[in-house]
Amino acid sequence: MKWKGFLISCVLFLALVGLWVGIAQSGGTSDAVHQGPETLILNSGPMSPSLVPHWKHQEVVDGCAPCHELFPQQRGSVDALKAEGQLKKKQVMNRCLACHKQKTEAGNRTGPVRCRDCHRKELKASKP
Repeated sequence: MKWKGFLISCVLFLALVGLWVGIAQSGGTSDAVHQGPETLILNSGPMSPSLVPHWKHQEVVDGCAPCHELFPQQRGSVDALKAEGQLKKKQVMNRCLACHKQKTEAGNRTGPVRCRDCHRKELKASKP
């Protein structure tokens, strides 16, 4: 009789642990993916600012390093590094284009490779 109660307790315990792990994995994934603002607007010199769907990149790109090895995950870091001379004028844009073209050549859906698809005229008026 005691063994039956012990066995039921073990089964319930394992079921709860499995449920907890499943919830942690599914919830952890979506929370970890959507970090920072949903959309970024990057200043682009004389061109209109670039609109970057940040969360979409997090869903598609493997980790943060492909973009953030160039600049830290802080608001204004791209502008600051350019002003300090640590980032070249089109270095971030060239990284974006290289990735987008690579994914296109591999047959994957990817982001834009044409100027006006990123540099949006309607954002020019709001550019600081």
